[in-house]
Amino acid sequence: MQEVRPDILTLFDSALSSSHARVIENKERPWNYEGNIYWNRYLYEEIAHGCVDIGLVEADRRLFWVKLRALNAPHRVIVVCNVHLTWEGSAVELVTGFSPRVVLSQRIATFLKAVDPSSPVPTRKEVPYPTPAPPAAGTQPNVLSTSIGSSTVITDTKQQRATNDAFDVAIAAAGKDCALTRGPAAEAAAAGGGDPEAANKSVEPDGVVLCGDFNDRFHHRRAIRCDAGYSDVCSQLHIPQRTTWPTPSFRHDEDDHGGSDNVADWIFTHPTKIRAVTAQVVDIALDGVFPSDHYPLHATLQPVVPSIAAVLEQRAAAEEAAEFKLAAQSLAAQALSKGVTVTVNAPPATTTTAATTKSSAAASTPNTATAAPASQTSSGFISIPIPASLIAKVKAACPLRPDAAIRNALIDANFDASSAIRALS
Repeated sequence: MQEVRPDILTLFDSALSSSHARVIENKERPWNYEGNIYWNRYLYEEIAHGCVDIGLVEADRRLFWVKLRALNAPHRVIVVCNVHLTWEGSAVELVTGFSPRVVLSQRIATFLKAVDPSSPVPTRKEVPYPTPAPPAAGTQPNVLSTSIGSSTVITDTKQQRATNDAFDVAIAAAGKDCALTRGPAAEAAAAGGGDPEAANKSVEPDGVVLCGDFNDRFHHRRAIRCDAGYSDVCSQLHIPQRTTWPTPSFRHDEDDHGGSDNVADWIFTHPTKIRAVTAQVVDIALDGVFPSDHYPLHATLQPVVPSIAAVLEQRAAAEEAAEFKLAAQSLAAQALSKGVTVTVNAPPATTTTAATTKSSAAASTPNTATAAPASQTSSGFISIPIPASLIAKVKAACPLRPDAAIRNALIDANFDASSAIRALS
């Protein structure tokens, strides 16, 4: 909800209290005088909430977010965001000619990437920002800022970039806090020595839903799509989105300001985490009167769950890798007793160690590991080098067997070629 007031929230609470909950916040004015978020209390429970200052000129406007956990699947966590960007006909934009929604959308993308850093971000080609020419001799330089009422709009490029950098740092920190926060209940459980499993439940979101009145046709979609990898629900369904502003009940007010029909309201998700099932603009009125100057946008969403086959394949690969790691660790010691030089490649975070038991004279014989250098697998597991002479001997006896099977047979046979040949035969 946007542009709320305490009496409006009271009205909605009376109608929805039996089925829905919302953010109750008495310390931060914006939750009661600008935006709020409702959710079905039988489906979700709140973990935490917050509002982030992204530089909107309106006093109480923020990027609102609430972190929710599914009651029927406690490991499922989502973040729902609500934002209302500055109107195109605002005094600031009319006087300066600058659209604040360009940089505001980039800041929203910064927040989304910080909240859900695991979602892939598309690679984009940077376009060099044009450097304005210096003022001609005898003329006044560009105005650094323009004051309109209580708001100051920065129009100088260098000053704007410095301000953006400061906002980016603060917004990224707020997004990281949102991603990691466990909520008051979990924090209390951890501080009080409660159930550590309950206190350390997964809090990283499985996806983020961004809803809002963006008052823009292009820049917000470009920033959120190109900078954060998100897409709107109608694009996901390959359907055009209808106009959402203004409704007939309020058209005369917008006409007085020179307004025109606009698709202002959008819902975004990252398509690799949450996808739209349905999406539509709702145009229901009571006795011809619409409750708002905007048509609501309604969407049904579902999490993107890997297929059963993919899950089973990943599980089998993990189990096979774990078994190989244990076997390699035990066989490394056995190989040393056979006089085979073994190099153990540890994962990147640990120190690589090498062990050898061969004398310098014996090391010159073909039965050394240098004939097949050790290599490290992509997952960091140990790879045992096998002498090329042993591989060649088994290959000659079993020419139809692939090299991988021969290597595994030699490892299982404790580097005994005769035993490996019998096993492969």
